[in-house]
This record gives sequence, structure tokens and C-alpha cells, in this order.
Amino acid sequence: MTIFLTGSNGFIGHHFLKALLLQGHTVIAPVRSASASVLKQGRLPGLVVVEGFFGDADFLAGIKQPVDAVVHLAAIRGAGGAKAADYQKVNVDATRTLLAWAVEHHLSRFIYCSTVGVLGTIPAHLPASVKDEARPDGPYHQSKYQAEMLVRRAHSAQLKTLVLRPTITYGAGDNGFLPRLIHMVKKRMIILPHPDIRLHLLSVTHFAGLAAMILKTDRGWGQVYHVADREAVSLKKLVDFISQILTKKPYPRLWQSPAWLYHTAAGMLEMAGRAGLKTSIELISRDWYYDISETTEQLNFNPADTFEEVGEMLK
Repeated sequence: MTIFLTGSNGFIGHHFLKALLLQGHTVIAPVRSASASVLKQGRLPGLVVVEGFFGDADFLAGIKQPVDAVVHLAAIRGAGGAKAADYQKVNVDATRTLLAWAVEHHLSRFIYCSTVGVLGTIPAHLPASVKDEARPDGPYHQSKYQAEMLVRRAHSAQLKTLVLRPTITYGAGDNGFLPRLIHMVKKRMIILPHPDIRLHLLSVTHFAGLAAMILKTDRGWGQVYHVADREAVSLKKLVDFISQILTKKPYPRLWQSPAWLYHTAAGMLEMAGRAGLKTSIELISRDWYYDISETTEQLNFNPADTFEEVGEMLK
């Protein structure tokens, strides 16, 4: 199968690229010129690097190699990371263009990587379900939800579409939430909220494996699925686990603060227009976890154990 993979030069995309190539697929990877040389250096069998923007209709029209499926990961990510117009252009309008190209050229499958954030940074109901009403907060989550709706409406007998909503991912090459948490634990910088919270992470290798598996099956098309590890974990237990590995000691019990202080700080940051910092505060002071039962039952997804995966990372 020939796969058109957007976002291949990113953290998640790198793992998807490896998973697809390992299964013998040919992968066409559209990249901006600045990152094309990085991918070309790998000289990976089955990888075809093309320079251009996946949301440019003229660029897409120039792709002559027959394509079977799209795996669409690329997006401007994060709260406060760009102007609203940029989120709209890259995350929404470019997805619309890519879908039109897929229909015109008779592609059979289209997997879209959305985000659990379409239910809000912190879900209103726990565990959050794909059946819950969307409440995207901020331009990033709003743009992802708009794109998700485009993908869902495009589903047909000709072009089968499927939406995956991952939670926060971690793994080799990550520089996001988990590495920052590990750094803060090592430096004794994190002040834990009281009471404790539960959070739900996702092994990027398991996520990539799921997408590669979906492409080979007829299950799940036309649906939306949450993707996360086997179960949510206690922040306190995760911090203690990391601390035991790094320092041979549990994390100091004095490093705690009432959760309401975090909530107050998040509110002040919102008023100050510091969306990124507000999100960071919320993620370590409020519960966020998801119902993945439909993903495991309908797609035969075998989720990771967070502690096992983190332990391997810290070896």
C-alpha cells in the first residue's frame, strides 16, 4: 500500500513513519524544504520525500505516484502557539484541500489524527467518552474539531475515513509533557496538588502500531476513537515511580499544595492571555482520563502499561 503521510518530521510522525515502513508500505512524506534534507538523510527503503505544503492544491496535483491512503498528522499544535488565522489555514483549510484531493484521486482510506482536546483541555465528564459533546477550548482545539467534522462528513463507500483522538503522547524523541515532568521530578521542582489527580497518557509506539493495523482492516471506518494507555495513573504515584528510579527515594511529601491554588493560578493566567502556561497548570492539577473501551473492543487495540513504558524510558 502507498501511504501519503503528513507530519512525518514531527515526534508522532517519526514513529508512524517507522511503523508503516516496517510493514512494507511505501510512504510519501510531504515536507517543507527546511526539513526535507533531514528525512532524505535516512535513505529509508520505501520512503519518498516530496517538498511542498500538503494543503496546496497545486502541489498535490503534481503528485503522480498512485496513492492508496492518507494518514494525516500534520497540524499547528498547542495553546497559544499561533494566530487564529494560522490554525484555520493549516489545521482546517489544508485538511479540506487534502480531503478533496483524496476524493478526486479515488483514494480508499483516510485516517485523521485529532485530539482528545476537542472535549476541552479538562473534560467535563470522566472518563471522557467519544459520545460526549465536544467543547473545544481555544483556537487549537477548535480548529482540530472543525477538521474532524470535515473528515467525518467525507466518509463514504469510496473514501473511508476514521478519526483517532490521542491523549498526550510520550516515547523516544519526545520533548513534551513527560520529559518536562521527569526533569521537574529530578530537580525537585514539582509541587504536587492535593488531593491527588489522575492523568491518562499514550505510548507513541502503541499509537503508531494501532494506525498501521487499522489500514489493514475493515473495522472502525466512519467512527471516532479515543487512544490512550491501558488506564489512567495517579500523578503522585507516577512522580514517586520516576523519583525512585532516578534518586532511589520517593518524592518529598512536603512538596504539595492545595489544588485550589493551582486553579486560581490557571484563572489568572487565562486573564493574562497566557494560554500555554494555563494549560500546563491545568494538566497537573485536574483529572483528565478517557474511556478507550470502544478502541480496544472494536479495533483490537492492545494499550500500553504506562509504568512499564516509563520504566523502560528511564533505564
